[in-house]
Amino acid sequence: SIQSTKTMTISQDLFDETILENEECFDLPPLEALRETIDQFCQQLGHSPRQQQVVNGGDLPTTTIDDDENDDVVMTLQSIPGDMAHLTLTHPSTPHGQLERENRMNFRNWLSLLDDCVGVDGVVTLPSPPSPTLTTSLAADTVGADSEDVTIANNNTTAQMTASNDKIAEALAQLATKLQSNNHDALPYLIIFQQSSSIYTLMSFLTTIIQPTDNENTTKEHTINENAPTKEEVYKLQILRQTANTLISILTSSSKENVKCTSLRGEIRDLFIVGLNRLVGLLFRLFVTTTSAGDGAVSPKNVVLDLLKLSISAVRGCEGGKVAFVQSTIDDSFVKVAAKTLTLCNTKRGGVQVLFTILSNTALKVGWEDESAMNMMIIEATCQLLTTLCRYDDFRTPSTAGGAGGAA
Repeated sequence: SIQSTKTMTISQDLFDETILENEECFDLPPLEALRETIDQFCQQLGHSPRQQQVVNGGDLPTTTIDDDENDDVVMTLQSIPGDMAHLTLTHPSTPHGQLERENRMNFRNWLSLLDDCVGVDGVVTLPSPPSPTLTTSLAADTVGADSEDVTIANNNTTAQMTASNDKIAEALAQLATKLQSNNHDALPYLIIFQQSSSIYTLMSFLTTIIQPTDNENTTKEHTINENAPTKEEVYKLQILRQTANTLISILTSSSKENVKCTSLRGEIRDLFIVGLNRLVGLLFRLFVTTTSAGDGAVSPKNVVLDLLKLSISAVRGCEGGKVAFVQSTIDDSFVKVAAKTLTLCNTKRGGVQVLFTILSNTALKVGWEDESAMNMMIIEATCQLLTTLCRYDDFRTPSTAGGAGGAA
């Protein structure tokens, strides 16, 4: 019998065991046992099971109940009860069902791999840089302004950043691929991600390059080498850039995706509010090092551009996030160091002042032919972030953590 699901999460193991139990106890064929199990769980969740089973005739993405039976009964993503959306509604003995379960298990393994890199004190420990040098397909894309999905215009390429000999980069790339808004199968993976603590793991990964410092003398030790980055520094830049683009894939919604996905991304975005102060500090610290040498996709300027795009995704549709970004602070010791090489707009430490500092100092370099294109993209992304901060676009109820009430 099925236990009450009001106070528990239905696991895939419980779902599979119930299928096999129904099949054995009631002498049902596999497809009927699967249907019976879905009906039972729907009833436990307060849903009418027959209303959940529809014929595939629309444009909505669907989850096939049994791929190996030539059956037209499916569940649309709109109709799957929220407490069951993370499950693969297939029989565990079918090839399709086994493949789906393997994919979910691999996803959980990627999350665990990343979680294991973060200590109880929040410090990230990465393995030694792999050899040969990582290769990526990250491309510096423009930040157009015509689409609501503009901040992830390069998602299709950034999600491809992989390295067969580096499990950390591969795990981050897998998360980006599974969770991006143009993936029609993102819903179950978003639920698995939300139920884990991996959003905090990714926040911790934002400290892989530069850690907070308490005095001016130690600040420089945590920045990138001013001459030529070491192999370890290049590797950390690669991981940081992949982390930023993975977070962009998670936090950015699309009007074309399922409404449940949009809601989940909003909830995850609310959790990320606590990481915005760290993001602003990292953005400022990395911008100070943009004169450092770097090779192509791993230059500090490319990472700064990615962090600007991440900031847009983090505050769009989240008033609490906008407030947190604007009120973020930077430690005085690092501001003193930055003042030696940058023109600071004023003595304030807020997130907007950081953006004005980036704008004013980048605009002075637009005429440099070898860096003009990148500088223009940084200016464009910074202006888009400022526009997003000034626009009210969070229409959720005040009770939402990062919604209208979160801005109060």
